[in-house]
Amino acid sequence: MFQERVLEIIIFILNELKHEKNFSDIDYSELTKIGYTDSEINTAIAWIYSRIQENEKMFFENLSSTKSIRVLNSVEKRLFTPEAIGYLITIRELGIISEEDFEFLIDKITSLNLHKVDLADLKPVISSFVLNLDDPHDKRNRLLINNNDTIN
Repeated sequence: MFQERVLEIIIFILNELKHEKNFSDIDYSELTKIGYTDSEINTAIAWIYSRIQENEKMFFENLSSTKSIRVLNSVEKRLFTPEAIGYLITIRELGIISEEDFEFLIDKITSLNLHKVDLADLKPVISSFVLNLDDPHDKRNRLLINNNDTIN
């Protein structure tokens, strides 16, 4: 649950940045008002900063330069609820995941043999993937271990 909430905050922040705001222009108190903890907010900010420090361009990729758009086949259309596929598309459009990640996640979720994939099924898989929880040797995981620290 913690990692899912962190991913929701990451999405919020990137949406704000997409609208040409700076980190300092974002009203983080809104997140606190709707129930997110300082620990969750700080972890999300630290995760974004760690990607920026590693010169990852994933957040700011020009997705319009993509020559093709992934279309769901008939099985995938029946498998995912509209909300679930919309969520996947949103995180792809924000640059949180790449086109390759999008394809990988669809394949991974399809292999779970669920009858219908909704947001409740999707969010744990996505947050685990995005926050690199599947790789215990990834140094970025320490952001989730020491999540009581604050960023000044």
